[in-house]
Amino acid sequence: MYHYLRNLYLARKNKNKFKRLFQMRVHQITKHTGWAEYKTITSSNTALGVTERKNANIPADAFLVPEAMNNMEMRFKATGVDGVAGTAHVYGARENDDVCHIGDAAITAGLQLATDNNRYIDTIILTDKWITEVKKADADGNDGLSRIAFDVSGYDLVFVTITYTDTTNWIVEISGF
Repeated sequence: MYHYLRNLYLARKNKNKFKRLFQMRVHQITKHTGWAEYKTITSSNTALGVTERKNANIPADAFLVPEAMNNMEMRFKATGVDGVAGTAHVYGARENDDVCHIGDAAITAGLQLATDNNRYIDTIILTDKWITEVKKADADGNDGLSRIAFDVSGYDLVFVTITYTDTTNWIVEISGF
């Protein structure tokens, strides 16, 4: 297969065929994946300090990014009432390497209930520390479904901790393409 593709590329008259083949493959690889529950957080966790961002501190339940996933989208749900708040700390790491801080998100639950009767987050205030822009979807405080999205930049693992003071449990869901 390699020689076939190389010959296609080298032959000027077949350049368009190569482009179509390459574009078709990219389209197949970047198919959207559905929402999956990554983690339920039942106790508050502090952010990792700069001296704690080591490979040894990557939790066993870190999300393994599928090889074909280029972009990741996260949404959060709370088991508490409207207005409960916390701060999500999002991290990434390459396999067998240290931890990078993707960013923090101050999150507040709104009125919109998910199918499982948990409340979606309707307010996210981002502190972006990533190499590409972390984006937020939905306007704050409108009782909608706010989400964050970012380019995983080839990282293999992503994990989240949430700092909060109430008795709420938090659910983190991930989707991507």
